Amino acid sequence: MLPKNSEPVRKFNYKSSESHQDYVNGEYRAHMNVIEISNGTGKKTVIDISPSGRKRKTVKRLNKKEVNAIRRREFIPDLFAGMLSGLRTGPMRKTLKNKKGRKN
Repeated sequence: MLPKNSEPVRKFNYKSSESHQDYVNGEYRAHMNVIEISNGTGKKTVIDISPSGRKRKTVKRLNKKEVNAIRRREFIPDLFAGMLSGLRTGPMRKTLKNKKGRKN
């Protein structure tokens, strides 16, 4: 019989994404909610897509209670609460992909 430490540990991997469309100020705005769990640690992501196609993204870690609830297939109310509103408040910034070539 093998010792208890050498037994294989079950790995929990999970990925889920859902997309929504909202009608805001006369325009359709889309957003995606994504959950990724790998080896017991996870993150939740909200991606906001503007009508022109530009994307904004925010990512937060899932705590142990949320990971265990997802593992048991339980509903978590307000899992993504506040993440989308923070993305839609300010103006979009233009970022430079090549920062080395930028002159000061």
